[in-house]
Amino acid sequence: MRSLLEGPSAAVLSTYRKDGTALVSPVWFRWTGEAFEVVIAEGDVKLRHLARDPRCVLVVFETVPPFRGVEARGAAELVEVDVTPVREAIASRYLGVEAGRRFAGERRSKPGVLLRLDAGEPRVWDRSWILPAESEESADGIAYRWRGPLTDEEMVELVRSHGGNAVEGWWDRIRRHSLGWVVARAADGTVVGFVNVAWDGGDHAFLLDPKTHGEFQHRGIGTRLVELAVRHAKDAGCEWLHVDFDPELEPFYLDACGFRPTPAGLIHLTSLP
Repeated sequence: MRSLLEGPSAAVLSTYRKDGTALVSPVWFRWTGEAFEVVIAEGDVKLRHLARDPRCVLVVFETVPPFRGVEARGAAELVEVDVTPVREAIASRYLGVEAGRRFAGERRSKPGVLLRLDAGEPRVWDRSWILPAESEESADGIAYRWRGPLTDEEMVELVRSHGGNAVEGWWDRIRRHSLGWVVARAADGTVVGFVNVAWDGGDHAFLLDPKTHGEFQHRGIGTRLVELAVRHAKDAGCEWLHVDFDPELEPFYLDACGFRPTPAGLIHLTSLP
């Protein structure tokens, strides 16, 4: 659950009105390792609720498979501090560092209160066990599965197997933005291939981050991964599948995978002043 709590996950906070009914509000949060923290603006009705009744419930959840969630409940601690640094840290989780800094700066004159909720014994869930099984195909001893289970640790191992620069938490962070992905596993369960398909929610899908295990390259695994990604993107209703690649990979994408060249543009954002 660490990736769920450390990522920009959706969350709702429940506080209680005078008549005992619950007010459920969407919130941003951060997890300190011991407690959840939420900034509440002064004048917010939630503060009046908590001043009268400190009980609250925070539910953190994800909207993509495997639909994990955490529920923490207890008495909130309200801390009177300058919330600007915490507000910036929390906003940066959801908006990015620069936008988070601007968000907090624009609210510097708007005081707030820090809500801290001890995790206690949280209720946690993972709905993967109720999800319908994705179709699995096999070829030459390799099993391929669309939206197949894949942990961040397995992704790190796969990237390192071919000398790539593995970043822990990368897969857990980007998975929520995917239409789907294809995972290839050897007979012993080792992940030997992967490709991701992001999309715009409509007609356009984007083939990203194809990877083949260093000991399983040049066996047609990459071609098979792309073939399944193409098929599932089409089944999802997408009209176009985009990809960009270095010149030396042109035979793979154009000849083996069936992409056709088309004019395109690119801006390297991190090199901009």
